[in-house]
Amino acid sequence: MALAFVGGGLIVASGFSVHGFLLSILSLVSGGIPTVLPGAIAIPLSITVSVLSALVALGGVTVLLGGIALYRRHVFVGRFLIALGGGASFLGFLIALAYAVVTEGVTSVDAHSQYWIGVAVAVLARWLAGKA
Repeated sequence: MALAFVGGGLIVASGFSVHGFLLSILSLVSGGIPTVLPGAIAIPLSITVSVLSALVALGGVTVLLGGIALYRRHVFVGRFLIALGGGASFLGFLIALAYAVVTEGVTSVDAHSQYWIGVAVAVLARWLAGKA
C-alpha cells in the first residue's frame, strides 16, 4: 500500500506520462464498438471502455486510488487500479521504457526519471499486493 502511494505520488509529481499500448487499444476498441455491436450492448460497453481509458490516462492518480483500495483491504481492486495507472506488469513497464528510449532517446528517460521510478515502484506495489 505504501509503495502504491509513493509510486503514484512520484508519477503525479513528475507531470509526465506515457500512455502507450493499453490506451491505444482502448481507443481503438471504443471507436469500433458502435459499428460492430447493437446499440443495447454498444452503449454500456462504450461507457465502460471510456471509464477504463480515463483511469489509464489519469496514471498516478489511479495508482493512488489503488493504494487507497489496498489500504481498505480490497486487494483485487487495488491491484487492478495500480495496473491501469502504472503499467500492467514488469514486462509492460520494460516495453514502455524501451519504447520511450527508441522514440525519444535515453536522455528522455533520464529527464523524466521521477516518472519512471514512480512507475517501477507502482509495478512493485502491484506485485507485492498479489503476494499478500
